[in-house]
Amino acid sequence: GDLCGADVSYEHGRRRVRGLIDAQLAEVALGGRPASVDQIARVAEGGRLMPAKTTFFRPKPRSGMVFRELGAGG
Repeated sequence: GDLCGADVSYEHGRRRVRGLIDAQLAEVALGGRPASVDQIARVAEGGRLMPAKTTFFRPKPRSGMVFRELGAGG
């Protein structure tokens, strides 16, 4: 993404980020602790949204993937 003229990317893992810095493919890195499932649930139950990229994760489900609840009568 673009933030005030800067190219911003989201990466996981200290080694990966350190490798980008060492290879001079990145100039700055900011780190933070991931939100817990409990924190995300409390925000959702309160009808609020998480900040952008808070729930960024990999692997991503394939586009168009359908989830169906399995159980009695289903």
